[in-house]
Amino acid sequence: DESRLLVNQLVRQTSPEIEELNEVIVARAEGNPFYTEEIVRMLMDKGGIIDQGDEWIATPRAKDLLRTVPGTLRGLILARFDQLPPYLRRTLQQAAVLGRSFPARLLEKLHDGDMDALLAQLTQLTDRQFLQEDSHLSERGFSFRHTLIQEAVYSTLLKRERRRLHGLVAEAIKDTDFWLPEAQAEALAYHY
Repeated sequence: DESRLLVNQLVRQTSPEIEELNEVIVARAEGNPFYTEEIVRMLMDKGGIIDQGDEWIATPRAKDLLRTVPGTLRGLILARFDQLPPYLRRTLQQAAVLGRSFPARLLEKLHDGDMDALLAQLTQLTDRQFLQEDSHLSERGFSFRHTLIQEAVYSTLLKRERRRLHGLVAEAIKDTDFWLPEAQAEALAYHY
């Protein structure tokens, strides 16, 4: 019953097709609320369901997409990650190196562009429900919506790339004031 309530909050029942689709989502998620949310997001990302303001529409692709949903939450997260354009995948991987939450200014040290372009990408990742805006001390920051998203994205990096990025982050931390002094040593130790 709670799973049905969650799905109905995410995808309002406005037609018999949506009601039927919601029941399939509930059955497929087997009571895992985060898996339920990720299934709905995957359907939105791939055009299986469309929100038209006050009405949800199930497209003909919806049932086929549900048949291809990976059997694990990690697999579903990575399938959504793989659908991102390469520049967004790269930004999300760089963010994953920083940890669950991070200041945008620190991510800028890893990013190959200006701050405006980075913020536009972070907004896109927020809209796609990978990240959420969060404050970091007194500046603009972001965090992964769930630790499992951060861990799954981090696992896509090659070890040598992880080492390189962690080294860049450590150098940036030494030269800036992203953390309070007592937390800075811990952050440096983690990245080194």
